[in-house]
Amino acid sequence: MPLQSTLLGGAATSGPTRRNLLLGSLLLPALALVDSFVPRVRFRKFLLVSVDTLRFAHVGCFGSPLPTTPALDALAFESTRFTKAFSACSFTMPSITALLTSKMPGMGEHLLANGWTMPTLTTPALAQSFARAGFETAAFVGNYTLRKDAGLTPGFATYDDDFDSLEATRGVPERRCESLTNAASGWLESNWSKSFFLWLHYQDPHGPYTPRPPYDTVFVGQEGPLEEIPLLENQSGQGGLPEYQRLGDHRDLSYYKSQFDGEIAGWDAQFSRLIATLKKLGIYDETVIVVCADHGEAFGERGFYCCHGHGLGPELTRVPLILYVPGSARAVVGAPVSLLDVAPTMLSLARLPVPVDFAGFNLLKAARGSQRPQPVLMETSFAVGAVADSFVFTWGALRTPSGCPENMKISDPTRCGFASGAMELYDLASDPLGSVDVKARNAERFRYMEGICREYLSASTAVYRAHETVSLDETTKSRLRALGYLN
Repeated sequence: MPLQSTLLGGAATSGPTRRNLLLGSLLLPALALVDSFVPRVRFRKFLLVSVDTLRFAHVGCFGSPLPTTPALDALAFESTRFTKAFSACSFTMPSITALLTSKMPGMGEHLLANGWTMPTLTTPALAQSFARAGFETAAFVGNYTLRKDAGLTPGFATYDDDFDSLEATRGVPERRCESLTNAASGWLESNWSKSFFLWLHYQDPHGPYTPRPPYDTVFVGQEGPLEEIPLLENQSGQGGLPEYQRLGDHRDLSYYKSQFDGEIAGWDAQFSRLIATLKKLGIYDETVIVVCADHGEAFGERGFYCCHGHGLGPELTRVPLILYVPGSARAVVGAPVSLLDVAPTMLSLARLPVPVDFAGFNLLKAARGSQRPQPVLMETSFAVGAVADSFVFTWGALRTPSGCPENMKISDPTRCGFASGAMELYDLASDPLGSVDVKARNAERFRYMEGICREYLSASTAVYRAHETVSLDETTKSRLRALGYLN
């Protein structure tokens, strides 16, 4: 099959012409990129559920052999399921900011800040579009990095960051899934008759993996043979278990996977309650529902365990994505899509204007066979990647305890080993976790995707140089260091 351009849907181009088209597609207003497809029905109720650290392969409807997500699987049976969806980043704040603003982290106001105290967003975001159209808007978040002063509040009439519990090992504020569901369900009971946009971000199953009974025992012994891993005295996860993930004296990776599965199942039970609330209120068949993860989790891939944020491998960036549109037939979409595509899709379903700053593609068109007019891109501050067809390209360094700061966009790729970092190409069709580099037998594809990433890096670092670095107060520093987010 000939290599096809993912930029404009035409034949592949090369040289300066192709480069100019690509750079233009990264910088053009989204009005030129988001398809103008308008649904026949104008929906007025929207629910967005993002789940922290929900690894793609541990979700039933995406291939897990274990019964981790019966409620989510039931929704997927009535929905469009995207099997090659990717987050824009492999840690929470940049990924969620990209989800809500439909803009790559390196092209946005907050860049790759993760948990910093930041100015509120001034560029268009999803909640603002709904609020301006008269929708009731609310957010309920369980992750400390998404607290109010992280800057995501514009457009939300309610932004509930009541962290009413502490993580088991670090004492970092969080909110468990039961509490989050209770609060969101209460809000629904007060606002169900109105047009609304409701966003929930669940912290479970982010580590430490401490599921409540009975989920702490359900999957023990079902996650493969014993694999003993070292216990680290840092939070990196490189070569062993991060310090904050320790559960007593356990050193068996399969045990930690069983507890991760238990947290997923515990979340799924709360998701079931949320769906039951919609049905009890009689609005399930009126509500557009999107469920996704912000990123995945590593369980030994590339030598990292029980952690994320250190790279762009598919174990970290490939995420579950489900779109429930009442009255629509179920479907499975195998073309690559991005979490940037969620916001313009929801606005299209509401028949609201899509801000020109949005860079995403309408998922409704993807479900009908159209390809994204621009590549799926991913990044950290020390790596960049792209997805086309079944191929994933990554370039850069891995974050380690002694280098590659996570919270700053690298304006000079020679820093932190970025430029000298590995360039690798994986084919998900035969290698879902990206363990085999296939660039040697896919040279044309490799060069094409390398060019995409080089041009994105050039565009995004130019944006970074126009921003000043934001300083951190000592309290924020200490909490982020405890979370493993500062070196």
